[in-house]
Amino acid sequence: MKYLLLIFFLFSSLNLAFAKESTDTIETIEVNGEQTASINNSLVFDRKSLLALGQDLTSVLQKMAGVQIRQVSGVGNPISVSIRGSTTKQVQIYLDGQLLNDSQFGSFDLNTLSLDQVESLEISKNGSLGSGLTPIGGVIKINTLNPNKDHNRLATSIGSFGYHSLSTSMVKKFKSHSLLAGFELLNVDNDYESLLREYNNPNNFSEQKLKNNQYQKTNFYLSDNFNLSDHAIKLNLDVKHQQKHFANYQNNHPDNSSMLKTRSWRIGAEDDWLLQSSWVNSMQMSLYIENKYEDYFDRPEGIEEFRGEYRTKTLAANLSPSFQWGQISYVPALNALIEKYQSTSYKNSETFYCDQSSSVKSNCDISAKQEKIVLTNRINYHSANWSSFFQHSSQFESNSNIETNALSPEKIDRDKTYHTTEFGVAYQAEQSNYVLNLHSASRPPTLFELFGDRGAFKGNKNLQDERSDSISFEYDYQTQAFAFDFAFYHKNLTNSIVAIYYSSGAGHYENVSDAKLQGVESGISYKLNDAIDISARTELLNSNTSSDKVTSSNDRYLPGIYHYNFNYQITYKASDQLNLTWSQQLRDKLYYNKPNKFDDGHDNSLNNQTDIALRYQYQDYKLTTTVFNLFNNHYQDLANRPTQGRRLQLTLTIENL
Repeated sequence: MKYLLLIFFLFSSLNLAFAKESTDTIETIEVNGEQTASINNSLVFDRKSLLALGQDLTSVLQKMAGVQIRQVSGVGNPISVSIRGSTTKQVQIYLDGQLLNDSQFGSFDLNTLSLDQVESLEISKNGSLGSGLTPIGGVIKINTLNPNKDHNRLATSIGSFGYHSLSTSMVKKFKSHSLLAGFELLNVDNDYESLLREYNNPNNFSEQKLKNNQYQKTNFYLSDNFNLSDHAIKLNLDVKHQQKHFANYQNNHPDNSSMLKTRSWRIGAEDDWLLQSSWVNSMQMSLYIENKYEDYFDRPEGIEEFRGEYRTKTLAANLSPSFQWGQISYVPALNALIEKYQSTSYKNSETFYCDQSSSVKSNCDISAKQEKIVLTNRINYHSANWSSFFQHSSQFESNSNIETNALSPEKIDRDKTYHTTEFGVAYQAEQSNYVLNLHSASRPPTLFELFGDRGAFKGNKNLQDERSDSISFEYDYQTQAFAFDFAFYHKNLTNSIVAIYYSSGAGHYENVSDAKLQGVESGISYKLNDAIDISARTELLNSNTSSDKVTSSNDRYLPGIYHYNFNYQITYKASDQLNLTWSQQLRDKLYYNKPNKFDDGHDNSLNNQTDIALRYQYQDYKLTTTVFNLFNNHYQDLANRPTQGRRLQLTLTIENL
């Protein structure tokens, strides 16, 4: 894989001889601001729909059946996504074609993305969206703004628990270029009350405001879109800075100042080349470079006990031509990635040698690297009523890891290849769609799961990839005022990767358990009249795990997901300027890795939240008042901690300044 980039550009040169402008479109059906693309049964949301659905990506995603948001309470804490019972590592998240799940830990925090940057959002609950390994948990594909006219936008918000935000963007259209510049600033204290241990009297608990739980984020982005002959080119730059403070739920000490600072920059270039050939439609190429710097400070009582520096460098390149023969298209794809991760630790402001004994708790600093090539072959068929596809993907990995602060450093290498396959067929009638999908999916182990920190947590280089064989059937029907959809799916999950800890505090990862998962989704929307829209969605899951290795993982429900989900929304349009939205979400049957009970035996998984939003718009001015958790219900979050209660947010948006 030493010549990874050379292979990429040699592959792209194969089609230099082709040059007739054409486009390839996918038929879409709009359903209450939501679009369903019949070719791969994905949901597509344009910018107008996204801004109407919520104020951030989290609020948009959590309104979709089959999608669950994983978040520890409080703005700025890590946000991740589960689709149809998956773990967050089993969901692939793409930004402008680049896979955002990092190689070291396998997930991505949605906090880093702003809705103001998003042009469109595409979600597949079943499989991939054209390239890459077929994921167990689906795909979220985010496309950033691609403006084509002058436009300015300013939005500012204030809210409960010290919430303040400001975002602005400006688009300037020139003869052949379209320039976009944007800025976002967010600050929140997160000082809601919770039942906490008193730091000066550890035996007593009382209602206290959380200390050291604030979050700050700044984001600057810049892009240039232009055409050069048959090439549509997009260049972008994204610079982010975040600072998340960590509350101590065991000791709410006033001097606690533990925090994580994250700085990152990302440069990208995309080229959509429209080729002048009767059988070659286009060639899509992209290149991305990203550097991320993370600094963690452990200061539980104001004195620094530990500091860690974590650096991640990523280089990614993608290539995908499109060939067309009548009703059949062939779309191969080549995705290449190099990612390097480096950690450096300090105790009392000094570096140290790690203790490699498994009987003590000690971290080793590591240098890890992954080189990866993914080859995808996809064949599509499309006629007036029928469409189908077949896709096979192969991922070739070369991984390495070495301790950088060990007395006797040891380098570990592992090369591995993974394969996935998916097939889908759809039939479209006048007002109905029927879709059947079959998938054999994979989630390769992360670098941390393979190698750990080489100290107290060892990793396991012999891990197998998590696998899923699934089948799903989906149906939707719609008229101008009414829409209904239904889905059933079954998954056989194998080789679940779980962290195993010992009484000494040391641990490692193992392929522990298998599981069977069944799910039913259903949704309905109805336009009662010109003033009232009603929609409701439900999701029911049933899961059962089995394990020959760990008895505690046998005959259990899958942890970390709500097995019962129901939400409805009523929108009343009082006038052209004023509308009111009432929404309620009821979720239940959340299982942790330990019994989901309080000491008094009451079930703490029930999550019943009602939100209400009032929107007033006059010309280019829009004022939105939102009350989240209107009835101040309290429940436990995914970390089994009490959530924040009722909160208010007021947002003013001005278009075309």
